[in-house]
Amino acid sequence: MDDSNISNNKDLTPKAIYYATRKSLSFDEKFTISTYVLYMVLSISIKGIPLLVILLGVSYYKKLKTKNTYLESHYIWQIRTFWFSLVWAFIGFASIYILVGYLILFIDLAWFFCRNCVGLGYTSAGQPIANISTFELFRNILVLLIWFVVVFSVIYFLFTTTT
Repeated sequence: MDDSNISNNKDLTPKAIYYATRKSLSFDEKFTISTYVLYMVLSISIKGIPLLVILLGVSYYKKLKTKNTYLESHYIWQIRTFWFSLVWAFIGFASIYILVGYLILFIDLAWFFCRNCVGLGYTSAGQPIANISTFELFRNILVLLIWFVVVFSVIYFLFTTTT
C-alpha cells in the first residue's frame, strides 16, 4: 500500500495515517530522544550530576546545530527544564531544615520527569514543543510553595525564639 492509498483511506484516523506514512527516525531525532532519557536516568543519582552538566553542554551545542528545525524547540525545552529544576533543587535543599524542602525536591523531580516525558512524546511524534514557555501552572504552584515556605519560616522562627 503506497502513501497515497493510505492518506485517501476514510477508515483511518489522522494519527494512524501519520504513523503509517512516517519514515524511520533520523539520527538527530534518535539523539534527541537519547538526551531526554539520559536526563531522566542521570537525575536519579548524585553521581550523575557531572554528567548532567556535560549533557547540558551537549544540548546547547545541538540547539545551535538544529537551528530552524523542530528539534531546536526540544533542545530549548531541555535547557530550560535543567535550569529551572536546578534553581528549585537549590531552594529545596536550602529549606530542608524546615522539612518543606523535601516537598519542594519531590515536586521538582516529578516536574523534571514530566517535562522530559512530554519532550519524548513530541520527539517520537516528530513534532516541535508547542509552546516552549509553558511554565504558568508550575509558576503558580511554586509561588504558593514560596509563600508557604515564607509563612512557615516566620512562624517557626517566632516560636523557636520565644522559648
